[in-house]
Amino acid sequence: MDAGTTFLAIDPDSGKEHLWVVLSDPKKDAEKVLIVSLTTPQAWREQVCIVHRHEHAWLKYDSWVNYSDSKVRPLALLYEGKDKGLLKLMDSVSPEVLQRIRDAALESVRMPLENADVLIEQGLVDF
Repeated sequence: MDAGTTFLAIDPDSGKEHLWVVLSDPKKDAEKVLIVSLTTPQAWREQVCIVHRHEHAWLKYDSWVNYSDSKVRPLALLYEGKDKGLLKLMDSVSPEVLQRIRDAALESVRMPLENADVLIEQGLVDF
């Protein structure tokens, strides 16, 4: 898995599949891999970054990046999930979409600061 890799995972609360994006660079730090999910637009959700449906083959409609539920996981754990069939790898996002999602992470007021720090520490965003 590299930066920009996407995968499907089932939300344990809703049972719905969500598309996740690897934002950080696992080659720079395989112990701290930052991932974010894309979610259905809702009025109460943060609207910092939209990924349009034409920007990824799996999307059926424009989706918002859910920074509040971002997670930092070891790369080995993501591969374990893939090997167990819990994650399904999909097409990567384009470099332009990836950078847009990264840049907007710094505008989010809901992303945990320690998660945003992963992008800053890896030099992937201008801070």
